[in-house]
Amino acid sequence: MIERLREREENRSVIKHIRELVPGSVPEIRGRDVAVLSVPCEPGRNYIISTSAVAENVRDAWDEALYRYICSGAMPDAARIRLLLRKGAGETEAKKEAAVANGLAELDGRRIQILALDVNLSNSLDENACEVTFIGGTGTEPYESAKDKKSLFGLKLVHVGNAGAYGSRLLYENNMEELEKVYGLTFSEIAQMRLKKKPRPETVLDVIRKHEDVKLVKACGYGGTYGALWQLSQIIGTGLNVKQRSIPILQETVEVAEHFNQNPYMLYSSGSWVVICREAEQLVGDFVNIGIPAEVTGTISEQEACLIEESGRHLTPVE
Repeated sequence: MIERLREREENRSVIKHIRELVPGSVPEIRGRDVAVLSVPCEPGRNYIISTSAVAENVRDAWDEALYRYICSGAMPDAARIRLLLRKGAGETEAKKEAAVANGLAELDGRRIQILALDVNLSNSLDENACEVTFIGGTGTEPYESAKDKKSLFGLKLVHVGNAGAYGSRLLYENNMEELEKVYGLTFSEIAQMRLKKKPRPETVLDVIRKHEDVKLVKACGYGGTYGALWQLSQIIGTGLNVKQRSIPILQETVEVAEHFNQNPYMLYSSGSWVVICREAEQLVGDFVNIGIPAEVTGTISEQEACLIEESGRHLTPVE
């Protein structure tokens, strides 16, 4: 799996980058997924940049960056792509990944401008590494934590998408022969199909936009659902009560995680989100009606702890 900067270093580097690009701007990290900056000379206009997403190919890095970006409540205008090819790769592979990037940029009839596509060859990497960063602007206020945390008490948590699906997919693909011997070929074929299915970010955003009661959207990534929940509690400055049994998760994810002695709720959960809102049942219904898993998984608590109800476990930082 491609490694990346830890959260605080990544966020700090994004803030520094924005200050260099736009002198006089006042950037801040929202939900650790995007930075939002307001430029004094353009009142009412917000600019948004996603924290850089890294994966082994353009498609996965692109999707992960989009998953982070839509937490702002908007779609991006432009992308910057950096691709480092593994040793032994050639011009054909570079052209293939570039073609994928250009195809992804055509989104629902609206083109995302590719500001830069840097391709370099590495003599040391055994696998490709692709980094995607999105930037865009919006006249509306991006989702953020409420300034008065007391106004959040009693609001509900909704988990959208299956927890740990992407992480268990990576585990599966890297250990396919071993798992086929344990579970059989039929299970393997079904697992591959189900674990690769991810919600399209633009579809998720369309549903969220219809609900004015949504207060904050947090993407689940490294650290999984547990990591995202802990980060969320830090962002809003209050506690959470979470029902683990209500978090959507595939049986294939549970099986693969148990085989490798991993916690399925801490596996890389690209393609899932935690949402704070008031009318949670309506939001869940809208997602389920279009085939995207979603469940009400808890509430905002006046206590400081981020608590898993079934086990009494208090969540801690996931690095």
